[in-house]
Amino acid sequence: MEKEKTSHQIIAIVVSCLSAFTTGIMFSWTSPFLVKITKDKLNYNITEDQASYFAVIPPASMVVAAIFCTRLSDIIGRKYTIMLTALPYTTFWILTAFFTNIYVLYAARMIAGFGDAIVFTSVPMYIDSSIPTATSTATKNRETPRIHQVK
Repeated sequence: MEKEKTSHQIIAIVVSCLSAFTTGIMFSWTSPFLVKITKDKLNYNITEDQASYFAVIPPASMVVAAIFCTRLSDIIGRKYTIMLTALPYTTFWILTAFFTNIYVLYAARMIAGFGDAIVFTSVPMYIDSSIPTATSTATKNRETPRIHQVK
């Protein structure tokens, strides 16, 4: 019985870390895309200076949103907060796929930063609260270092 409960917890943790995988895809998207959009003057007409902000906007919006995401996870719960990451990430990919305006692309990157804030604040809390202490040494600290927990 205990082994079955542990396996369900590990599956829940792996699924919750998929949102961190989405964060990695969003961050690595800029590397090949910046070269493409700065050369494609017909569709985008974006300069290298304008494109350089694509790498800066998500971390900046992440800092602001992280303040609210910790409180949000206390109000609606860690699991539901992690599920909420689907909204900003889906919005980011839709805006990126269908729009070529620089300001819409900036807004998409800002929205993605909000999703990153949810991931980086809620997933470690969810992992910590869902694992019993007996199995914690094998599964904790897989996604991010947890320096925020001082006991």
